[in-house]
Amino acid sequence: MTPRANKSGRNFSVTSGYTIIELISVILIIGILTSIVVVDQVSYYNKLSFTAEVEKFIGDMEYARDYAISRRKQCVIRTRNGNSPNYNFSLRTADGLEAIVFPSESNHSINLPDGASLDPAVNEIMLDTRGTPASNETITYTSTKFSQTANITLNSVTGFITQ
Repeated sequence: MTPRANKSGRNFSVTSGYTIIELISVILIIGILTSIVVVDQVSYYNKLSFTAEVEKFIGDMEYARDYAISRRKQCVIRTRNGNSPNYNFSLRTADGLEAIVFPSESNHSINLPDGASLDPAVNEIMLDTRGTPASNETITYTSTKFSQTANITLNSVTGFITQ
């Protein structure tokens, strides 16, 4: 293409650039990729939150077990579902049950997060002075908030608590 001249005699050269269709196409592709990443991030966050809830529950059980072992007492783990599902830990002493209150909690009974439940709904697990139950025990931790479930097992031989 030959350059055109304006009134002052200067030549206009043909400039190249992007058309509006090309710009809209690039913006559309970036938008689609961003929406995929956001959905992945939300599901990843939900999985992390659920894992943190389960790990807190397991950590609380391990703390109570170790607390009882250090005092050479039996540990009682109680779980309850209902209007506010909760769990608590006690030491079995000659005088009956003595509550184990965690340093991070102000109450003997620890409420589960919203949407969480334990199965069996009402359960009492007795750990001997070595921190082991009489038989393998399994507790199912379910979260309706995150639509996930985890099985937590207390090993009768080693006393390990695994997920």
